[in-house]
Amino acid sequence: MLNYAQMKEYVYKRLKELASKEDLITYGDLLHEMGINEQESWEEGQHKKLRDILGEISSEEHKKGNPLLSALVIHKEGAQLPGKGFFVGLFEEIGRKPILDPEERLRVWLLEIKKLYKEWKQKNEEH
Repeated sequence: MLNYAQMKEYVYKRLKELASKEDLITYGDLLHEMGINEQESWEEGQHKKLRDILGEISSEEHKKGNPLLSALVIHKEGAQLPGKGFFVGLFEEIGRKPILDPEERLRVWLLEIKKLYKEWKQKNEEH
């Protein structure tokens, strides 16, 4: 099993790859790619680690003036948006107003995704 630093390195690399391809991933698929069974991950605390890692990565990107990479990780079921940790916890951490309204979450998420894809398209064109 990957330790915290290895998970963070993998997730950060994977999110940059997804952004450059204008793609998304579910929480479960991301855990699966790291060899973590989604059902067992609840018992082993891996979901909490992933949540913390996603928050750290987006906070670090925000400090650099970049869009929030963790917006690319969504729920498989329901609204297929990032979770509460994104719209409440992360937003509070970076000084943005938490969003509770589902329609507002969708609107803000779509804007964030648009910024992400534009940012990473430019980065790819520079290389």
